[in-house]
Amino acid sequence: MATNNQLCEHCLKVPLDMKTLRDLPFGSRWSLGKAGDVLKRTCPLCRVISLALYESARVERRDVNIDSDAILGWGSRYPGSRRMFSINTLGVGICVVRMPGLDCPLPLEDCLLPNLGRAVDKRRIKGWVDHCAESHGARCNPEPHIKLGSPVVESYAGLELLRFIDVQQKCIVETRTVCRYVAISYVWGVGPNFRLKTSNLADLMKPDALSKKENWDRIPRTIRNAIALVRGIGETYLWCDALCLIQNDAADLSQGVNAMDSVYENAAFTIVAAYGHDANSGLPGVEEGTRFNGRSPEIIPGVYLDVHMTLNVAMRHSVYRSRAWTFQEESLSRRKVYFVESKIYFECPSTTRLEFYPPELDRGTDPVDIRETQTVPRWNINLENFREVLVTYTQRFLSYDQDALRAMAGILRRWSDKMKCQFLEGLPTAVFDEFLLFRAGNHDGFPRRRGFPSYSWAGWRGPISRVKYYPYLEGNRWLEENTWIVWYRTDPGGTTKLVWDLDPAANPGFPFDDPRYVGYRTRRPFQSPAVLPFATDRTEPTLIIPSTTRSYTILQFWTLSLFFNISIFDRSNGLSLISDGPGKICGFFYLDNPDNTAFLDSSTGPFEVIVLSSMPEFPYEWIETLRPILQARGEKDDFESQRYCYNIMILEWLGDGIAERRGLGFILPTAIVNGLTPGPAWKEIVLG
Repeated sequence: MATNNQLCEHCLKVPLDMKTLRDLPFGSRWSLGKAGDVLKRTCPLCRVISLALYESARVERRDVNIDSDAILGWGSRYPGSRRMFSINTLGVGICVVRMPGLDCPLPLEDCLLPNLGRAVDKRRIKGWVDHCAESHGARCNPEPHIKLGSPVVESYAGLELLRFIDVQQKCIVETRTVCRYVAISYVWGVGPNFRLKTSNLADLMKPDALSKKENWDRIPRTIRNAIALVRGIGETYLWCDALCLIQNDAADLSQGVNAMDSVYENAAFTIVAAYGHDANSGLPGVEEGTRFNGRSPEIIPGVYLDVHMTLNVAMRHSVYRSRAWTFQEESLSRRKVYFVESKIYFECPSTTRLEFYPPELDRGTDPVDIRETQTVPRWNINLENFREVLVTYTQRFLSYDQDALRAMAGILRRWSDKMKCQFLEGLPTAVFDEFLLFRAGNHDGFPRRRGFPSYSWAGWRGPISRVKYYPYLEGNRWLEENTWIVWYRTDPGGTTKLVWDLDPAANPGFPFDDPRYVGYRTRRPFQSPAVLPFATDRTEPTLIIPSTTRSYTILQFWTLSLFFNISIFDRSNGLSLISDGPGKICGFFYLDNPDNTAFLDSSTGPFEVIVLSSMPEFPYEWIETLRPILQARGEKDDFESQRYCYNIMILEWLGDGIAERRGLGFILPTAIVNGLTPGPAWKEIVLG
């Protein structure tokens, strides 16, 4: 048994009796010295604090900063603060453990359960799911048109039937009517994965086919565990991509992938297998001997503490959260049961449940856990939310480049519904100009993704970032006042048409009379800051693009073409300077591929730049980047005084008469007439 005498001189200052902790003001703090010193101590409280420091460092994939001050605080730092200790971290805390037979005056919601045991509590998982379905209403339940027994074709886009694993009969079944089922989202990994194929479909549809040794032993452990879990909960059907889509049938696979949003959204719940790194990692606790939870340490007599980690902290750097396909699956699922580390969490749009919380809380509403719920995208018409989705998704890893849009198909369809417009190569057509403005190139090696156009985020590996700033100008006004290009699209078959037609009849689903929806409603011609010796009103394409040129959509449009000298300032990030005829810096941009500057190095210039749109002010953070460069060159800073600037794209023309983007940036308005020979021109651009 622990005694107060075992505490070090630092921890003796911390009040640990339950009654004092119950009334202790939030925000109380105690200095424990340096983190490195805490790690060396052997007192019971220091050992628990050390575990919290190690856990925080582990999930964030870093080392403990031993030179940092170790400050123990009371009251968690995330919204809806609860009675728990925190140590130099957000989301990892130290909670009181409610031990059987011991009096604990703290509220239930501030306590953890003792040793959870080795087996998964299937009844508790079922209780979480059932309570959500019964009590949370439309926010957590499928749309009214999803009815059990209705035809699949009415609720699952492009599908006439669904396949499931029948966990009771241990076989694959097909149904043309909507039924209740559980889905699983997991990481395939690089190992062999037993798959449904045209050659084994008939055999696997026979009862007990999956339980045959030659089949069962080939099914990854995670899927075997999921079958056992679903069966133990009392459900009948499990949807798993590897065994419910015919993997060598292109049509079946494509139809299934395109309906992925409906499959996950309409599941009774989704098992999120976030433990380990591949499909053989399993679901800890489903099989005997696969989970162990050590005894919570006693700090002083009758007081037990243990480390608590929120769901999002536990998931933050998991392999699961690093994969592109799982982003869509997790985001679209309404209810999720997470297997992460050795713990189980439940999340729905209304709340989060944790198996290490007392079960008495399961049918209540914990405001802290509601605020922890962050994995579900906000499906509304706010474009900022969609930008966040793209930035997050492009940080994920894809094994196969051709899946860049397929792994986002369901999410893009949801945003298409909300934004009331179609998408072209991953970009919303109603606000096309806006989503062309992204920075690419944050990828080691060769970031250009073949098979997709360079003007789309899908054409680049690695995370994109925003380059558009107009905090005082809402979307509709920016489109009206700062864009002029009439975009045309030519598909691989050679058909050319408008990307966005201003005629409401051409876009019947878009509410032109509702300003909440951002989209083109009028067109303003290009307004030059200086008189140009040519007209700038031509918009219709004249060039004929052969139908076999590309496998993706080509853009055709007219805009202002300019020529400048370009010099790479920082090869580590691709920062490059744009100089006008007199040699003065008039703008700058970031190369899309800083590791491959061949097209710049092979020529002394000048280089072609096209003007895309304008911004009502020059971004301040870009001014901060330019200021020391200008000072070092002895040039006057003209950027901060400018009322607006132009968004520009650097082009490289390929041998077949089609250009690709090689960077995105800004120029000053004065650069329009100060470029290099051959001078400005209103030019038709063919962009792939």
